[in-house]
Amino acid sequence: MRRVAIALVLIMLLPSVMAEPDATVDIVIERHLAEYDIGIDGGAVSPDGEVVILFGAEGYAHLIKAVEADQEQFDVQLETGQQDVNDAAWHPSGNTALLAGDAGEFRRYVAESYSIESVNESSVLAGEDIEAVVWRAGGDKA
Repeated sequence: MRRVAIALVLIMLLPSVMAEPDATVDIVIERHLAEYDIGIDGGAVSPDGEVVILFGAEGYAHLIKAVEADQEQFDVQLETGQQDVNDAAWHPSGNTALLAGDAGEFRRYVAESYSIESVNESSVLAGEDIEAVVWRAGGDKA
């Protein structure tokens, strides 16, 4: 019995390890894109981890550097249209990204020209609110 009591005391004296989840995002800086609520609903990081495309209400889309987000000279304001943008997905190559939104609106961001293009094949989903978009691993279809 004495051995059990000593073992319990030793166990209680050992430092306990606190379980902490790993941080997914470390925010080092704080920066304002505007002085008012611009309606950012989400963002998608490019496959190479260099840039983030932010998206949201009323067709909002904005490109910022992922690693040096405080470098405003690298920001690109993108014009996508009037409908809310609900999701974005980068092509596995990182050359383009699809933005999906309300009323079946799909737009393509082209990294080479920093431009937004209309996606012609989106008429099948006209009028539908698209909540998510994802590319197949091979990048042949979204």
